[in-house]
Amino acid sequence: MLQITPSLLMAIASGGAVGALLRFFVQYYSTSLFGLTFPWGTLFVNVLGCGLIGLISGYWTSSDFAMSVELRGALVIGCLGAFTTFSAFSLDSLVLFQNGELLRAAFNVVGTLTFCLVAVALGSYLGTRLAG
Repeated sequence: MLQITPSLLMAIASGGAVGALLRFFVQYYSTSLFGLTFPWGTLFVNVLGCGLIGLISGYWTSSDFAMSVELRGALVIGCLGAFTTFSAFSLDSLVLFQNGELLRAAFNVVGTLTFCLVAVALGSYLGTRLAG
């Protein structure tokens, strides 16, 4: 059973701070670049986050690399947990639907699910390959 230690909690909190800041900057710059007509920042962070979690888990389960509980907590739970935005994705989709933008809402749902599944599979494949 996982033991909750002060070092694990600090690792998760630190990773969460990094992930939240990264998400903020991605959202900020994607809005600056593409405007507010579609939630591109949310789509991007979810796809990237899925790719990264696939890469990390694929590498770590296929190699002799012993990832510490603290590193796993910092990267997967903290950083990627704060970086990805499933709740924001859900709200963005609902708002598009409520505003009558059915095609955009459908693209957001189908695109996010499709691209995120592809990203996690690709990340896992790459992580496995990197591990040898």
